[in-house]
Amino acid sequence: MYKKITISMATCIVAASLNAQTVTNVQKSVEAKGDKQLSGQHAISGWGVQPAIITDSTLPRILLIGDSMLGQYGNEVVNELMGLVNLDRWKTPQYVSDNLAIKVAQVVSAQPYRLIHFNESGLHSLARDRVKEGEYGIYMEKYLKAIKQAAPNAILIWAKTTPVTVKDKPGTLDDTLTNVVVEHNTAVEPFIKTYNLHVDDLYTLMIGHLDLAKGDKWHWNNNGAKLMAKSVVESIKKELPLK
Repeated sequence: MYKKITISMATCIVAASLNAQTVTNVQKSVEAKGDKQLSGQHAISGWGVQPAIITDSTLPRILLIGDSMLGQYGNEVVNELMGLVNLDRWKTPQYVSDNLAIKVAQVVSAQPYRLIHFNESGLHSLARDRVKEGEYGIYMEKYLKAIKQAAPNAILIWAKTTPVTVKDKPGTLDDTLTNVVVEHNTAVEPFIKTYNLHVDDLYTLMIGHLDLAKGDKWHWNNNGAKLMAKSVVESIKKELPLK
């Protein structure tokens, strides 16, 4: 009896290890080394896929995709949903492009995800030499089509890109960059019905709390991160029946 239990436990450990390795191998094949253009003003370590630690394989598997905003709210979301889902995270600086459509398809097809909550690294697409005016919607449709084809049964929640504040002036909106944010968020709206997107409106949430800005233009303080995490958790619980 003891021998059988030992073998069974070893089998589970190996299966979990192989499962995590599958996601990690996909991550290595698609993840960029970083974002040189924003290095120093928006640099953050730890880009890549962080697989869930599976303790109950019967729980629904979900995926969070995002840039450093995900880095801010991700841990809080994991803690809030612990025991309810198996949650993978793909934190990436890669912005919308033909290449990203290919990469996101590889990542989302690595597991049978029931739900995908995504912010497509929106802050990294604000520079006009990256995504020209009028092109964001074109790239986002390719991105959405890639996700839908690779994970046709997944519930999709799109998180709007958050506003940008003036450096060292928390509470003051950077009008130039935030106008681009609004342009990009608006460009996705025609696809909401076509791709059956649910919306987590982090833009409206945070523009009402500019006082929670961190002061580096892009990010938010701990209270701001918790506020975003609360919104993410609520959007997931609303769309995915949980125990």
